[in-house]
Amino acid sequence: MCRRRRVEQTSVSDFKQALELIFNLDEAHVYFKNEAGRKHRVFLVMGNSPEEVTADWSYAKDDATGFNAAMDVFKAEDHL
Repeated sequence: MCRRRRVEQTSVSDFKQALELIFNLDEAHVYFKNEAGRKHRVFLVMGNSPEEVTADWSYAKDDATGFNAAMDVFKAEDHL
């Protein structure tokens, strides 16, 4: 028998709120939308230590959503 897990969707626009929510879960699907409206999904799997992530994002070679370019310049400490 296959059971579906209950999925809860929560929208946040504040970076700190998002981090607090994500790091209190075992896994999370995070959806981003760029200025052009293109969407990108990231699947995060948390590790055993606080704020440890064992799996993270992937992207297409053409980087059509711009997500990889954004991650190249992103520094979390700038938002804490």
